[in-house]
Amino acid sequence: MMELCYDAYSLALFVVSQEMGSRTAMDFLEKVYIEEQSYLRPDYIGNKKLLFTETLYWMDYLIDKEKLDAEFPAVRKDFKASGREFVEEAVMSEHADVDTSFMFLRLRIKYKILRKYIADGEAIRYDNIDDPMSEYIGDIRQLISLISSVYSTSELSNIREMAKDAYIIKMAGEDEDVILAKPEYICLKTSDEDIDLSVYWAPFQICENDKIGGFGVCLIDSGFYEEHDIPYQELVKLGVMSKLFIPGERSGDGVGDGYWRAQGEFCPYAEIDGVIENIAYIVENPEEELSRKKSAELLKLVLIYARKLKGYVRYRRNNPYEKEEEASVLCDLRDDAWLYGTDGKLHRIKDMSKYELDRNIYGEIFPNKEAYTILGFAEKMLDVRADTFDMVESLDEKDQMILLRRLARKFGKSIAVSPSIDHLIEKGDYVAYRNPDGSIYEIEINPDQFPLHKVFLGKRIGDEVKFIGRACIVMKVSC
Repeated sequence: MMELCYDAYSLALFVVSQEMGSRTAMDFLEKVYIEEQSYLRPDYIGNKKLLFTETLYWMDYLIDKEKLDAEFPAVRKDFKASGREFVEEAVMSEHADVDTSFMFLRLRIKYKILRKYIADGEAIRYDNIDDPMSEYIGDIRQLISLISSVYSTSELSNIREMAKDAYIIKMAGEDEDVILAKPEYICLKTSDEDIDLSVYWAPFQICENDKIGGFGVCLIDSGFYEEHDIPYQELVKLGVMSKLFIPGERSGDGVGDGYWRAQGEFCPYAEIDGVIENIAYIVENPEEELSRKKSAELLKLVLIYARKLKGYVRYRRNNPYEKEEEASVLCDLRDDAWLYGTDGKLHRIKDMSKYELDRNIYGEIFPNKEAYTILGFAEKMLDVRADTFDMVESLDEKDQMILLRRLARKFGKSIAVSPSIDHLIEKGDYVAYRNPDGSIYEIEINPDQFPLHKVFLGKRIGDEVKFIGRACIVMKVSC
């Protein structure tokens, strides 16, 4: 999409479409000239008279368009007689429909809706002072309708920039009045990472002078929006918080080591919003239930993104080399004691095993154990023991039976076989089971090759055993 520029025809078309009166139209053009300099056509910059004159000209034309269009043939004839060519689109918008569409979208959002909510220390300027609630609901519905089809990164950035100073989002609270705040101070109940933001950003409170205390964030009043059938999730496009992980830059195009590329998922300049604030709260309030909940949500969050916090960076375009690095946020996570152990006390990551975490707070161990290693958890005997149990669990049934047999022998325990087998014959590293029908199951145990083994199905013939196939035995320990 080419760069957006306001021209006289497009501005006039917007003014007429919004049915602005003369005074409102002049105020609107004044604001556009002052506030939208970066979007004006180059020949209008520094020349307000030209912008106003051409816009008013096209406003007059559009108001009486049908009547004036009827005169075009005569005008075209006059131009031809004087040796000139008349092109009626010559001074109209040069931009494609998509550009004009976004131009109108921007003007409608900024000058028809958001203008009322950019308070600058004053009360919100509702048009209907007798029923501000209904006006707000109508404005929000119209705003969401306008932004719902916007997905372009540049257009979304434009919209967020326009809305950053607007008190447009209703915050949750017991007060029945409509209490609004800027988008950057409001968060959804649950983040994109499935983190409970009502815990992560708590406590929520409003202080004097319209400043938000606590963590500087308030929860969106989802109940209010749901009650009025407003899809409030779309308000994320205005800047309402829904994500905590900020990837940061993943490449550089400088000279020498200034040329670099992060490898795989690694984000060397990653940030996690609220990490320092939450850890500080936990350290200062270790006995609070809220601190325990915050610690659980924070650990859940960093485990999800652990693989993005450590990795390799490839440097230089010529003669490249790779270097293992860590995102600085890992230092923030490792510096203080913010994790609750089974002893009920707070510990630093480096001083505890993942198996020493309080399961009542953190739940079961995260499936990806590599994440704990990246974060810097200590490796203790608990980890070795758990890894051993996991290895045994991963063995197939035959290997587990061999291990069971060896452990039983070591600790002097006997093995009770399946009821279908009534005899047990032991011969060194061979164990045979004889069924009533005379068939024999025999397991060869080779300690030097554990857990490899062979299982044979045999048939007793006199004093000899004839092997005729393979079989699997189910055993249980009788203590």
